[in-house]
Amino acid sequence: MPPIDQVEQANLREVFRAALRQAASDIYLFADRPPQIRCRGRITALVMPEQIEAKSAWDVVRCFVPWISQRQYGQLRKNGALDIACDMSTVGRYRVNLFRHIRGYSAIARVIATELPDFASLNLPEPFLRQVDAPNGLVLVSGPTGSGKSTSLAMLLDRFLRTRGGHAITVEDPVEFLFESDAGVVHQREIGSHARSFAAALKAALREDPDILLIGELRDSASASLALAAAETGHTVLATLHASSSIGAIARLLDFFPANKRHMARHMLADSLLAILAQRFVVTPKAVRRVAIETLVATDAVRNLIREERTEQILSVMQTGRACGMRTMEQAVSALGTF
Repeated sequence: MPPIDQVEQANLREVFRAALRQAASDIYLFADRPPQIRCRGRITALVMPEQIEAKSAWDVVRCFVPWISQRQYGQLRKNGALDIACDMSTVGRYRVNLFRHIRGYSAIARVIATELPDFASLNLPEPFLRQVDAPNGLVLVSGPTGSGKSTSLAMLLDRFLRTRGGHAITVEDPVEFLFESDAGVVHQREIGSHARSFAAALKAALREDPDILLIGELRDSASASLALAAAETGHTVLATLHASSSIGAIARLLDFFPANKRHMARHMLADSLLAILAQRFVVTPKAVRRVAIETLVATDAVRNLIREERTEQILSVMQTGRACGMRTMEQAVSALGTF
């Protein structure tokens, strides 16, 4: 690996401090130009700290050497990309993606909040909350990259620990929010550092007496199968996946399975699903960036539509299902219109 450069390390910390002062959600380090940041959804130039000479390029990999193991460095060289969690103590905690491109290496760092927002800020309907409080089943959080899925997932886990306690196991890539709960026991495992894959970690977790499983992302049929099996056998399973809507989340999860196994997966999903949150950031008429959250509750009608391969009809159930805790994305965005 490249040697650690103390000056680079000090400069990186100052850049990240400056980004936090400028309310950045993401920080971009380039191999060929000065750092940029994303603030309130827009990318702008970082106003550099006075003590750092504006640089036209950063030795991106060398900056993050303290947080990269020899094995991870080999993975970065082989695959051209690497996800890591970067804890800078007083400067904050970050999820960082390092990647190789045509001009060298770059890094994008997502700021991880040190404290979770108040759960009430999600403004979830009370009937929806009663549904997800069931002792076992699957709760999905979907949305595009950067929509706050990981934060919402962590807030749900924190709520469960406070209200019911128990043993929670998280499987993440990388570990983001750190849980210290007096109400329950939490074990957090990181792919690469503590397990070779989501599927391997989940298979092991089922032998480790969990009450709650948090899965950072469902990525393939193996992890999806284990998540459904765990939800069916008495566990609460919380997971994210990339989909723009609740109906899209159902379709994406089922698409993980080959055609000859999709019928069984469909029935397992119908039996185990509790609810889905689908979220995205929107800018309100008053130029405030807010998260709009669509909610789907797995009522008997929804479960039957999943079993019968008529998921396109779920939207009409959601439009009239306010009393059950449902709302469409259109309704969620409309509700934010006065802010």
